[in-house]
Amino acid sequence: MISVREIEPINESDIASTYKSKNPDDEILSISNLNFRDTDARACAKITIIKSKDEIAPKVYYVEDHMYCYVSDRLFVLTLDQWDSDRYDEGAYRLSINILRSVKVHKQELR
Repeated sequence: MISVREIEPINESDIASTYKSKNPDDEILSISNLNFRDTDARACAKITIIKSKDEIAPKVYYVEDHMYCYVSDRLFVLTLDQWDSDRYDEGAYRLSINILRSVKVHKQELR
């Protein structure tokens, strides 16, 4: 499952600690960044990715990629949920990055 939403902006350096405080039972598997050079000013130049494992029922897990992206002064997060028991879908991961990179804030929408 893929979902995208806007959240309240936080300091970029606080993304991981904020995630952990809001999801104390999740196991953080990795934290990484993707930087893009060819970025439109209205789009995402950097994505911070928190990969976690979430027990949704006894011994049933999701592997989640939480992708955070600032567009202007607004923060968007895309969440990709995949069953831990399924083979990891690299195509869904790449699609998620493309979806998040397609988020644009136009001048009339700027705060």
